[in-house]
Amino acid sequence: MQARVAWRTEIDNPASDDLGPPPTLTERERGQRETFPRPVGLMGALRRFSFGPLLILTLLAGLLVTSSCRQRDSFRIGVAGASTGPYFISWDQFYRGVRLAAEEINAQGGVLGKTIELFPTDDQVKVDVGVSEMKKLILRDRVHMVVGGSASHVAAAQSELARRHKVPYIIGMCNSAVLAEDKGHPYLFQLTPSTRMEGYAVAHFVAQQGWKKVWYLLPDYEWGHTIKRMIEGKLSELSVEHEISGESWPKLDETDFSPYITVIQAAGPDVVINGMGGGSLISFTKQATAYGLFESTPIIAQYDLNNLKALGEEMPAGAVGFNRGAFFCVPGPGMDRFVQRFRQAYQDFPTAYAVFGYESVYIAKHAAEKASTFEDSEELVAALSQLKFESPRGNMYFRGYHNQVNAAVHIGFTARDSRYPFLTYRDVLTIPAEQTWPAIDAIRALREAFNNP
Repeated sequence: MQARVAWRTEIDNPASDDLGPPPTLTERERGQRETFPRPVGLMGALRRFSFGPLLILTLLAGLLVTSSCRQRDSFRIGVAGASTGPYFISWDQFYRGVRLAAEEINAQGGVLGKTIELFPTDDQVKVDVGVSEMKKLILRDRVHMVVGGSASHVAAAQSELARRHKVPYIIGMCNSAVLAEDKGHPYLFQLTPSTRMEGYAVAHFVAQQGWKKVWYLLPDYEWGHTIKRMIEGKLSELSVEHEISGESWPKLDETDFSPYITVIQAAGPDVVINGMGGGSLISFTKQATAYGLFESTPIIAQYDLNNLKALGEEMPAGAVGFNRGAFFCVPGPGMDRFVQRFRQAYQDFPTAYAVFGYESVYIAKHAAEKASTFEDSEELVAALSQLKFESPRGNMYFRGYHNQVNAAVHIGFTARDSRYPFLTYRDVLTIPAEQTWPAIDAIRALREAFNNP
């Protein structure tokens, strides 16, 4: 039994000023986007036939009754994210994981005897669009839970709606520490390691390597500013003597890095911490390779599997990558089974975002079964906050009050591997969550300060 998907005509035609698809979209990926047929709209369909007004009203009334019955007979999960713009490939992987889990669960009888129904959205990485889509999920589609998220600034606005309407929101893509710390609340849960956790891990690695002169190349929005603050805070805590050689703050979707690269080369830092993602990181890597930057300067960046696959042989070996759970960093039977199922379904290797999408739906299932309901949001949240679960990443749990999962950060040097058509990591350093997340008292203080400025 496949997961039912409710397509909405409002998202069929994204605004013309969206950020555009990434340059690495393949024909197979285009096919995956179109897996589910899109409706033409009810009135458009009715106008194709010569129905009288009375018959149309009768049909509408019947459809409303049918829709009401359908809604009561399914576990409705909204999937927030950006199916257009610079994060499309990551969201596509996340959604493939969501679909795979939903189809597996439905084939086994669903959740508490009910079928999972998915409601995918497209926020175009824009706050106003993301808020509008979240309102539709909550007020019109009446979802029981939302999973996903695109960029942190969009998810932060959506999180406030989730809190206000008491709808659990499991964030499985973006990861600003502010989301689950300063702005955290009982209805928000985070699957990815936060910027604090990643920043602390990167700081440990910089200290371990003995690099003193640091250059930051970070996107000019919530995530970039937060992770710099986290790295600098941890370096100070570790009493690491270092200096900031310089800072560059490109726009989120920047593709021309030539001016930044030449300035960095002239400064000669010991290391560049690069926070660009998606198509921007791919563009930077190709341009930095052409300028010879990788040969002279260590570069740390989030080289997740999406980027490694897209770059292929153009990805330099010896760069420093950090990621949130690539399959080659988390060996084990659970991950092996997931990779096999994913490849059978999509003829592709899963990224960490596919893992998070897959986990999020199983988490929803486990929480509903633990609470014996998915209709009571407070019972659902109580079950989530105490949940321990098996995932492809191993034994996982949500930390109470914080609502952050115990996600590790993995750092290593990019290297060729004859088993795969892309570079992976060597000498992987895995830093567990328990070494990077803040004390609960610290989180209480952050929330108190945020709520009482």
